[in-house]
Amino acid sequence: MGCCFCCLNEGDKVGRVLEKFVPAPVSAAQDGTLQKLVGRVVLAGTAPFYTPGGQIPCVYYHVTVEEERVEWRKNADGRRERSTRWHTICTQARFADFYLQCGAHKLFINGSNRGQCRIQGHNSQGRSSFFSQPPIGIQQLIQQNCRGWCGWGAMDTRTGRFRYKEQSFNVNDLVAALGVVTPAVDPYTHQPCKVLNPIAENALNEQYFESHGWSKWDRRSWSDLVRNPAVLLSDHRKFTGSVQVAPVQNLPTYMMQYVAVPGGFPGVAPGMGGGMGPGMGAPGMGAPGMGAPGMGAPGMGAPGMGAPSMGYQQQAVAQPVMQPLGAKAPLLANQYGT
Repeated sequence: MGCCFCCLNEGDKVGRVLEKFVPAPVSAAQDGTLQKLVGRVVLAGTAPFYTPGGQIPCVYYHVTVEEERVEWRKNADGRRERSTRWHTICTQARFADFYLQCGAHKLFINGSNRGQCRIQGHNSQGRSSFFSQPPIGIQQLIQQNCRGWCGWGAMDTRTGRFRYKEQSFNVNDLVAALGVVTPAVDPYTHQPCKVLNPIAENALNEQYFESHGWSKWDRRSWSDLVRNPAVLLSDHRKFTGSVQVAPVQNLPTYMMQYVAVPGGFPGVAPGMGGGMGPGMGAPGMGAPGMGAPGMGAPGMGAPGMGAPSMGYQQQAVAQPVMQPLGAKAPLLANQYGT
């Protein structure tokens, strides 16, 4: 972390907020409450989704592709010196709809709406790999997102060496998620389910912050993260390690290993100008959720955002239908920490 608040990235802020809440397994989810829930990641729908570099079944990835380039500079004696540096040629993040699962209990998260997810990866660097010939997913990523790409060989100031850095939420990983539990209809199976709705900023108030020992940085982190309603997500062991959740069994093959499909690499989509482009995900959920009742100011869930998603949706599906809860359920004190 940095020495001032402006140095904190999204992951730092997510961590500060999540550590204020006591974790519980998905099996303990209760409607109408703001909870930090832990479960195993499982893809929603029937289409595969993989990391471009490692070809690992996942629900989220962030990948950066770099190439080594030669630079010539004059030293103090006026002589030319050769050096190399890594130059970023493409960065992309993708998210799919998914469940957090604990035994027979599932919690749906609208991950394809990347604008409503705030993420902390367990490792700022993730996996890193060097190559001269790219994995198929990296190759397709570059072809679709880098205009005027000159190929993978060495030429001019290019050494022909490449690397990618990749972090992800893989299928069956443990992930902690903070949001508002709401009853709904699963958009993939059309069966009743629980959905983790985004949190609104006014779900907690100053009285709550004071009584629970939130620092100024904690409060600013909260405000920055949920000014636009969002679900907070992390796979850091600090937030998942104390909750016992058995791995999900009997998953389909495409959720356990890479399976090639016609039409390109699953999970890679065109972007804009070699950066993070608009995805193919669903728009906002389309119905308001519920914030944290009983905290002074009324909480509000996230209305449908309506804007294009930054994620990837496996198939066109109807959006979850939120059911009215009636009277607000009382909060459980242990969901808010001490």
